[in-house]
Amino acid sequence: MKQKGVTLIELMIVVAVIGVLSAIVYPSYKGHVQKSHRAQAKTNLTMMQFWAEEKVRAKSLTDTTITSTECPSCNIDTNRYTYSIVSHATFTYVITASIAAGGPQVGDDCGNLILKGNGATDADESNCW
Repeated sequence: MKQKGVTLIELMIVVAVIGVLSAIVYPSYKGHVQKSHRAQAKTNLTMMQFWAEEKVRAKSLTDTTITSTECPSCNIDTNRYTYSIVSHATFTYVITASIAAGGPQVGDDCGNLILKGNGATDADESNCW
């Protein structure tokens, strides 16, 4: 009588193949997720620039950490980025999206994102914009 079923060796081969595929796919997936959150951060920086321009016109721009109160149309995820603005004489202001310590965005190749009041971005990471 012939038995039907899966042998232990066949099961171990399947588990090994799944492990190899996971090791290849996960880093790519993580990079894709970081890239999408980076795109959201860039959108937030642009929205914050509109907010900052209103403050510049009203002469009421001060150095601050930007929250969803200041930018209600922004999708601010403080687990990934924290946003701050610093008044600067040459560029009027500099808005920074800093990677949150210990968050899932740590290890992103682009690092912190910077947008200056004159529209310039961080020149060191131009491929990130």
